[in-house]
Amino acid sequence: MMGGGSVSISSISAESSDGLCATADNCPTAANAGQEDEDTDLVGDACDPCPADAANDADGDGHCANVDNCPTVANAGQEDEDSDLMGNACDELKQNGWLLTLGNDESGVAWAVDQVLNAE
Repeated sequence: MMGGGSVSISSISAESSDGLCATADNCPTAANAGQEDEDTDLVGDACDPCPADAANDADGDGHCANVDNCPTVANAGQEDEDSDLMGNACDELKQNGWLLTLGNDESGVAWAVDQVLNAE
């Protein structure tokens, strides 16, 4: 070998045993040979805490946006007193002139926030 350098076999083998080098593996700690990444956040589904939520629980309440009844405001208990499928934390936004609407953005995550004008 020129230059006297050496390459460790462990540095080029995949830690996750899926046949991919760690630098090319979207989930180097778990085997996922297909490199599935449903939400296209570059974190393989096998390692992704929220495989259908590219923001990976942006509000930090422990619920991924695709199942969070108020994905923009932390509400760990998912309280919904009026059973409108919108969490109480977002009901307060609605009452203050903001309307949280469910819909699909470009990444497929079901949430978007729209400001609405009070019609008075």
